[in-house]
Amino acid sequence: MAALRTGEVDFILAPPPDEVEALRKEKFQVLQSDAPHIWYWHLNMKDEKFKDVRVRKALQMSVDKDRMCKELLRGTAKPAWSMISPATVAYDPKYKPYSYDPEKAKALLKDAGLGSGFETTFWTSTSGSGQMIPVAMAEWIQRDLAKVGIKVKLETFDWITYLSKMFQGLRPGHGAYQLSWGMTSNFWIDIVARSTRQPDKGVNVGWYANPKVDGLLDTARAELDEKKRAAVYKQIDRIIMEEDAAFFPICNDLNLVVLSPKVKGFVNPPEEWFQLWTPWVEA
Repeated sequence: MAALRTGEVDFILAPPPDEVEALRKEKFQVLQSDAPHIWYWHLNMKDEKFKDVRVRKALQMSVDKDRMCKELLRGTAKPAWSMISPATVAYDPKYKPYSYDPEKAKALLKDAGLGSGFETTFWTSTSGSGQMIPVAMAEWIQRDLAKVGIKVKLETFDWITYLSKMFQGLRPGHGAYQLSWGMTSNFWIDIVARSTRQPDKGVNVGWYANPKVDGLLDTARAELDEKKRAAVYKQIDRIIMEEDAAFFPICNDLNLVVLSPKVKGFVNPPEEWFQLWTPWVEA
């Protein structure tokens, strides 16, 4: 931010959310796009509490994502309800299987025999690729979950240590592992949701396994018609989110970049990369 304001640099990524409005007033160019990005949690299918789908569904209703995106992230992200990335063929911006409903969440927890609440541990990083402001975001979620009786202990790590823990998978007692990821190909959901029993298991940190989903992922791989393939991925997402509630998406980053007024011809695409051979800087 300091380098941008002094003119040392002309282009920065991921400005702090609480600086964005000031940057606009200072006449910097603030560009956004619907990038294929999801900030989400893997829920641990080996943990005694999270094995119960009622607990996982209660979690989905316990966080006020709209308020979080408006107040904490200052409009730099949108609430996420799907494990399909924006900017992909199968993405449905109107899909919303859950609403913020803490009373219903409490009822589900009571039905699961956890009416008095429970304690768990969530992991996140202090920073990292696409991570936005992960600790502040995790603390917001921690406060919302406490209101329904889920007491979360947060453990944070530097990015490299955090990635090494990811490839070990979650252990009992650790309820969730946070990541921010996505691709413009809907195949991305295959990487994170394919059963851990498969040899090409991808990054299934929470040990999610549903043979029906595995079969549909195989169907999607083999389908050459784009519309038919997208329909299969939508079906997969409905199972993951509505039947299994296996992942906990929070928001879709709007991929903000900030440019000096001198930069011309720059395009912020619905991607997480940029081409820099056509923009120029005015003298």
